[in-house]
Amino acid sequence: MGDGIVVNGRIDLIRRTDRREVIVVDFKSTERAQTESLTRTQLHVYALGYRELKGESADLIEIHNLEIARRPAESL
Repeated sequence: MGDGIVVNGRIDLIRRTDRREVIVVDFKSTERAQTESLTRTQLHVYALGYRELKGESADLIEIHNLEIARRPAESL
């Protein structure tokens, strides 16, 4: 990041696909918990942290919205 810059946060999930792709995942509790641009920036910072820690870049970054996942399925 650069001298004097400290990032305080944590990656929610790192997963590897069956094609050996590395994905950095961030979970959000509500659809609009923060602006989309801030979330995008946050995930890119996490991807930089992953690269710094592991020496390799993530292939993808994803946002998973937990509110949408908890909504009941519609009846047919």
